[in-house]
Amino acid sequence: MPSKNPIKGYIACPTQGCGEVCTVHAVGEHRLMHGGEVPKNKRRLGQLYTICPNCKTNQSSGKPFQTWLETTMKPTKEAAMAESQAVHPASPAPEKVTKPDKTRPQAADKDKRLTDHKPTATGSPALLKLLTILSGCVLLYALLSGKKNKEPSDGNAPR
Repeated sequence: MPSKNPIKGYIACPTQGCGEVCTVHAVGEHRLMHGGEVPKNKRRLGQLYTICPNCKTNQSSGKPFQTWLETTMKPTKEAAMAESQAVHPASPAPEKVTKPDKTRPQAADKDKRLTDHKPTATGSPALLKLLTILSGCVLLYALLSGKKNKEPSDGNAPR
């Protein structure tokens, strides 16, 4: 999307490997020129940003980036293009090295998967937890009820 802010200059795209020429704009100039109103974010007023036709907008606002934009910005597109070609001379395209596709399994991998059998869990964890809780309750009941019946029940208690 083109910017409403006027073009302040041109610069070679700072993105490595792009090679396009970017337009440089200042934040808030359109609103000041046409409506006289200040943009919502007053701290960014006047800061430079670039719009590359290939990489899209770059709104880096750090002080080093702002000074770099001010020093390397050119008044015409041709001057920026000449500087871009001087910095990055045209070189032959690097050869593409084809690598084997690792996402497809080999035939040996298929055979290996068919013969490898991994043990599976026989009981579900929820069932094991339920069994543990139930056995704990039975043990607790047996211990508590056993303390009450220590006296003989035949009525021949020693006196």
